[in-house]
Amino acid sequence: MAINASFRELSTLEEQRLRQNPALVRTLIGLPGPEVKEFLATVETAGSFAKATLEQPAAAETFLRGLLLRMAPSRAAFEKLLLAGKGLDTLLTQAEPLAPAVAAEARKDPLALARFAFPPGEAEILRLLKTWHGVHWLVNGVAEGGTPPLDEVVTGGTPIGQKLAYGPATMLSSAEVQKLAAALEALPVETIQSRFNLDAAMRDSVYGVQENGDREKLVEAYLQLKVLYASAARNGHAVLRWLS
Repeated sequence: MAINASFRELSTLEEQRLRQNPALVRTLIGLPGPEVKEFLATVETAGSFAKATLEQPAAAETFLRGLLLRMAPSRAAFEKLLLAGKGLDTLLTQAEPLAPAVAAEARKDPLALARFAFPPGEAEILRLLKTWHGVHWLVNGVAEGGTPPLDEVVTGGTPIGQKLAYGPATMLSSAEVQKLAAALEALPVETIQSRFNLDAAMRDSVYGVQENGDREKLVEAYLQLKVLYASAARNGHAVLRWLS
């Protein structure tokens, strides 16, 4: 099973609430609550998604949103996939019994699926997926550790909340985010590109790196992470990070 890393900017209010109640971490990172488990149990009993959706429409939409969010690491990537038409018919077939209105709108405008999966105004989760270790490697020049503060950019933070699939989530304070954003701003993308070497990656056992074509994926992931930290620093926000 793949080990994926995700990041989320936290508003000041969200950070305060999370510090007061660490159990909120599941909601903030978009993990399904008990209502989805109940919905799936209803699906098994009813023998179809359509019948279960009639009984629990809100849970059905939550379940569908979770499915769609696995399709791409960001809103932009998902929109690109939809506009290319890749797998659109399959997505619509999945959506129809779970959210008929959303599926009907998406048949006219495929980007409706992106608006549903990434609601406007809602904090977007950056999913680096398997590129996280490669990004750490390129940023720090080593597979493990590194020089502060950049050694914290992918794997840092203070543990918070209950254990998830691969340990608890970690949170970087607004002050830590400010330092990381400044350090990333001083690290040109050309430097990141020049550090990629497939033989060195294989020698260092960099997770998820298998071919020269992975350079582009890692550079794009680095740029996305840089944008997230810059946004959080500009807003005076903290950052939440977790593995799944």
